[in-house]
Amino acid sequence: MNRFLSLVFLFLIACSTDNKDDFEVYELFSPIVMTMDEVRASVAVQEPQEIQVTGKIYVKDNLLLVGDEKRGIHIFDNSQPASPIKLSFLAIPGNHDMEMRGNYLYADSYKDLLVFDLSDLTNVDLLKREQEVFPYTIEYPEPGDLPQEIQWDSIDSNSIVVGWMRSKEIRKKKDYEDDLIFVDAVADSAGSESTGQGGSLARFKIVSHYLYALDASNLKVFNISEPLNPLKVSDKYVTWAAETLFLRANHLFVGSRDGVYIYDVSVPQNPEYISEFTHATMCDPVVVDENTAYVTLRGGNLCNNPWGDGPSLNSRLDILDVSDIENPMLIANYTLENPYGLGVKGDLLFICDGTAGLKIYNKSNAKSLQLLSTHTQMEAYDVIPLDSHLILIAKEGVFQFEYEDENKISLISKLVL
Repeated sequence: MNRFLSLVFLFLIACSTDNKDDFEVYELFSPIVMTMDEVRASVAVQEPQEIQVTGKIYVKDNLLLVGDEKRGIHIFDNSQPASPIKLSFLAIPGNHDMEMRGNYLYADSYKDLLVFDLSDLTNVDLLKREQEVFPYTIEYPEPGDLPQEIQWDSIDSNSIVVGWMRSKEIRKKKDYEDDLIFVDAVADSAGSESTGQGGSLARFKIVSHYLYALDASNLKVFNISEPLNPLKVSDKYVTWAAETLFLRANHLFVGSRDGVYIYDVSVPQNPEYISEFTHATMCDPVVVDENTAYVTLRGGNLCNNPWGDGPSLNSRLDILDVSDIENPMLIANYTLENPYGLGVKGDLLFICDGTAGLKIYNKSNAKSLQLLSTHTQMEAYDVIPLDSHLILIAKEGVFQFEYEDENKISLISKLVL
């Protein structure tokens, strides 16, 4: 293809009186669209499928749920982590997040909130759909090194962009300053029924009879005391780029690209802002252990430099003292490569450092973390450190590890793409 483009380029130059420097290769993006009616008709319970693009992970009892980014959720019987069994695939266009209470699974589908009944895994059923409860924002293609142009003709107010067709063309150079594309990188104490556990990148969390759902800037609260009748009771603005949720006792920690925001959820239907810790604009999941919060900050185009008009900041780990919940303080920070999710268990801190793999630290001294081991066989995204074993999701698939001793883990199974 590159050779063909080069030949076309030479042909154009040969046939033109313009200088070859007046031409350039640029990318055309044509949207693949569906209507919301088509999206809703596409939701289905299907036979097990292969994972295509790993999304988020969630565990409850012996169930392992694996998100397939914007496609749906794979359900596994994980009673034997060394040999997880595929059960079914929930085709859910536009799905990013999931959370369970009892046997009910709550999942998003673009603008809608869905409720599935998982009480009988041989007969999973969609029982409820709350329409138009989430805002819809087009997820633009990631900017590259070439000038870009988006074909808007097929997009209208009823369209949902479910993907992009990419092509390249050679054209005469133009001034692209007016065509800059903003990229929005929108890229977990229960009541009587138990909930499960999501990773640090989760945007859904259930507290008692309330489901918290985070969109790009607001914290939405749904009353789910009647599981099949989710009722939105509040919609609170948090910040311009809210990303993740983590619950510790009665405090909800919201990770965003500009800081960590802390809310009191002792009255779960009415989260109350307590305090915040601000930092440079970078992608920001957070987990909390006792009185210490761990925040990974990832630099790069989509996180701190979406317009490409300045330097990318160095990625790092910030460690915060949150013993005074109204005044979080920075204890220490450490340089990382391109971190995503993280998790804690005892004295261990697990950091998914993207292409640098999974890094395991002894965190007993926050001011002097000790790197215990690095696992580079995967591009690591997020972890769930269970009491029995560790579950990790990566670009390559899902990896499960057992704890050998206080400092080591060993691979027991993997579900690869």
